[in-house]
Amino acid sequence: MLKICENDQRIALASSGKKDEVKEYKRIAQITDLVGVETSGDDAERSKPAPDIFRAVLAKLSPLLPLHLLVVGGTPYDAEAANKIHLKTVGLLSGGTPLDRLRAAGCIAVFQSPADLLTHYDESPLSR
Repeated sequence: MLKICENDQRIALASSGKKDEVKEYKRIAQITDLVGVETSGDDAERSKPAPDIFRAVLAKLSPLLPLHLLVVGGTPYDAEAANKIHLKTVGLLSGGTPLDRLRAAGCIAVFQSPADLLTHYDESPLSR
């Protein structure tokens, strides 16, 4: 995550999980201190592929516009929801979805895993 911090980028977490589940998953993944803004399924009326969760995170990131944000997700539902409100998505194969399905859902780039994305950070959409 060093590159993200060096570039003054912020991490927002938009999960469809319940607030208490998200808190526990952040602890397990050891990312509690990396996430600046978060939303959970408790903040959205409908789950992905509806864009509600991304609208909720956008509201918390205001005045940033969709063109300033990039979604990273492991399912086609992430890309489909993001596309509905003009957010671009980077896909992760570690979510279990095949490459062709992530591309068809609208992912602008696809990486094997979060680690692979960070390894190739300089060539990724995150660096732009």
